[in-house]
Amino acid sequence: MSYEQSREYSNKSQTAFGVAIICAGFVLETLQVTHGNPKPATKGILSVLAVIFVGALGVGVQLLRKSRNAR
Repeated sequence: MSYEQSREYSNKSQTAFGVAIICAGFVLETLQVTHGNPKPATKGILSVLAVIFVGALGVGVQLLRKSRNAR
């Protein structure tokens, strides 16, 4: 693999980690504001954000490994 491909994987992994951090921030802030007792609709939205967080974190780790292996 080339340096450009390694750099591309690195950029994509940083983007995935950024998405994960933003989702985690939204979840934590909402739980803090609702004092840990959100309404039912809010629980659904928080669940979706948590799934996106886990998915983005997994993709970020996978792309980071690809980036390091490509070097």
